[in-house]
Amino acid sequence: MFRRRLLGAGSGAALLAALAPAARAQTPPIRIVLGFAAGGSVDGVGRLLAEQIGTGLGRTAIVEN
Repeated sequence: MFRRRLLGAGSGAALLAALAPAARAQTPPIRIVLGFAAGGSVDGVGRLLAEQIGTGLGRTAIVEN
């Protein structure tokens, strides 16, 4: 009986580990919308902010002007 529980728990853990990257891949990127033209100082600050947010959350951050 203990053997069956151990095998069941092991296979369940393997299944969750296999599905975790697929769940993360389906999250949409973070969109940061700036109301100013590209190439300005606000754009530069927005891109730096997007990089920090993306690395902090482990997701992709996109800046749109």
